[in-house]
Amino acid sequence: RKCRCVRVSYANDMHVDIVPHVILSGWREVIVNRDENIWEDTNPQGFTDWMKKQDQIAGGNLRRVIRLIKFLRDHKNSFTGTRSILLTTLLGERVSELSKMSDPSCYSNLPTALRTIVTDLDEWLQARPNRPSIADPSGSGVTFDHRWSDETYSYFRDRIHVHAAEIEDAYAEPDKDRSVQKWQALFGDGFKAPAGSGPAKFAPAAPTKETTTGRSGRAG
Repeated sequence: RKCRCVRVSYANDMHVDIVPHVILSGWREVIVNRDENIWEDTNPQGFTDWMKKQDQIAGGNLRRVIRLIKFLRDHKNSFTGTRSILLTTLLGERVSELSKMSDPSCYSNLPTALRTIVTDLDEWLQARPNRPSIADPSGSGVTFDHRWSDETYSYFRDRIHVHAAEIEDAYAEPDKDRSVQKWQALFGDGFKAPAGSGPAKFAPAAPTKETTTGRSGRAG
C-alpha cells in the first residue's frame, strides 16, 4: 500500500499503480491520502478527457513522450521523487495548439515531439527557480505541487535541464549512426533506429504529395 494507491509489482521490476476512487454522498469524487488520513478531491474522467485532447494535438506522441520520460525516471534513476501525476501534467501542459500553429511539424514524429515538449518544459522550469503551483488540469480545484518537496523539485528541474541538452544534441547530430549512439547513451542500447529508415534519421508523419521531409524529420 502506498499513500494514494496499491502498487502491483510483476515481471522484471515492472509495476502498475491502482488508485481507489470513491464517490461520496453528494457525488463528491475523492481518492484517499493515507499519509494525512484525508480525502482528496479528484476528477478522473476530466483528467482523462484533458489528456486525450492534449495527445490528439500532439498526434498521439504525447503519451509516447511521457513513457520515455518515465523510463528515464524508473530505469535510469533520473529525477527520482517526482510522481507520475506531476510528470503527466507538466508534459501535457507543454503541448499547445499555438506551438503547432507556429511550427506545424513540432509534434510530427516521436523524436521531434520529445525535443519540442522537453525543451518547452525545460524553459518553463528554468523560469521558476522555486517550486511552482501545479493545478489539476481536470478542474477538480486541487493542486499537485504538494507531492514535491523543495529538494525534489530542484533536482527535477536540474535533471530536465541536462536531459533537454542531451535530447537536443542527439536530435541535431547530422550523422545517423552517431545520432543513434547519442540516443542510446540516453535511453540504453535497447533503443534502435527504425528498420528500413534508410539514410533519413526520422520517418515523416503522414506525408502528402506536397510535403517533403528533410534529414531532421521536419516537414518542408
